Amino acid sequence: MDTRPFRISQLEATGTTWFEVDFPAVTEYKNAMLASANAQPKCARHCVVANLTQKGWTAELEKKGFDPKAPTLYLLFPTLRFFILFLIVPFPGGWLKD
Repeated sequence: MDTRPFRISQLEATGTTWFEVDFPAVTEYKNAMLASANAQPKCARHCVVANLTQKGWTAELEKKGFDPKAPTLYLLFPTLRFFILFLIVPFPGGWLKD
């Protein structure tokens, strides 16, 4: 469970907006755990309930306020347990497609 938006105090000063895309059950569980701990995010945080293997998830992301033209840092946690890909993409016109 990624808790960076709750732990990194520098996010407050940067105007960061954090988007989390995950399955409904994962999102519900995580939000319940964070609420029980009275955790407060250090930046704007939006949860997007979606399945990345199905069409429509990028539209859901934009409904939550994601700007596809804004500079973006993607943290992708694939199914390979210890593999994390960090990718910085400026996103003009975008290549993100569902």
